[in-house]
Amino acid sequence: MKLAYVETYGCQMNISDGELMESVLEADGYEITADPDMADVILVNTCAIREHAEKRVLGRVGQLSGLKRERPDLIIGVTGCMAQRMGETLLEKAPHVDLVMGPDGYRSLPEQLLALEEGRKILPSRSAKRRGPQLAVLDLHLGENYEGLGQRRSSKISAWVPVQRGCDHRCTFCIVPYVRGSEKNRSPSEILREISEIADSGVTEVTLLGQTVNSYR
Repeated sequence: MKLAYVETYGCQMNISDGELMESVLEADGYEITADPDMADVILVNTCAIREHAEKRVLGRVGQLSGLKRERPDLIIGVTGCMAQRMGETLLEKAPHVDLVMGPDGYRSLPEQLLALEEGRKILPSRSAKRRGPQLAVLDLHLGENYEGLGQRRSSKISAWVPVQRGCDHRCTFCIVPYVRGSEKNRSPSEILREISEIADSGVTEVTLLGQTVNSYR
């Protein structure tokens, strides 16, 4: 069985996205590990709200180059808001990274990982240091709010439940609409179904997530 490790930086929505990615990978036959040294796939789930957060992530991604040298078959992906903001530039800055994926690409994770393993969808070469394929999955989809997908829970007491993704505001100081796209609201029936399943599992606290939950409609 292949092992996957997801390391998340940033907000509660990112934590929820990390759990979502773990669930997608488990459904595809991966086992989630807490040890990156044992993983076949490492995903660094990133934040782009502050420059300091991006510097931390870039430092961490740089550290992973040593693991890549030791294990060339290791797949390293950078996901989330910073991946969306930097896009293919990140593959130039960190040629040991195999995959950059924005917040709307997680449903296709198994497909993209298989493509990397098989050497398909090769992007033009960005570095003489790079051998093998790289992928950039950066489309923002107006209809993608991950309805119908399960979510792995990191806590048995509390749970994050996204009710919306993205934002329609364009505040001068905020990058969220540009890296997470326009507002997308989940259906009430889907939200209630998920909360019911969470309650049945013994979870006693649910936090509803969204960029501007008071605009849910």
